Amino acid sequence: IQALLGDTAQSLAFSNYQKGNELARDPKTAPQALAYYRKAVEAEPTNRDFRLGLAVALQQQNLPAEALKQYQQLIAQNANDAQIQYYYGTALH
Repeated sequence: IQALLGDTAQSLAFSNYQKGNELARDPKTAPQALAYYRKAVEAEPTNRDFRLGLAVALQQQNLPAEALKQYQQLIAQNANDAQIQYYYGTALH
């Protein structure tokens, strides 16, 4: 049963991530994407893609301090990831 619950939680986290991606594409709904990305990250805090989606969305919504925190956590987990380093650099400017 616990394995099934884990699979369900992962599936829900991925669904939230996908919904965040969908909403982030349209400027009218982009602010709503943050809630879905946050739910995905909450469910799977070490998932690179979920946290990167949240960080980019925060940056796009002009929330640089929050975005930087997410990028810093990503770098701590993925020190050699060029894509994360690139986005982190853009957030610093």
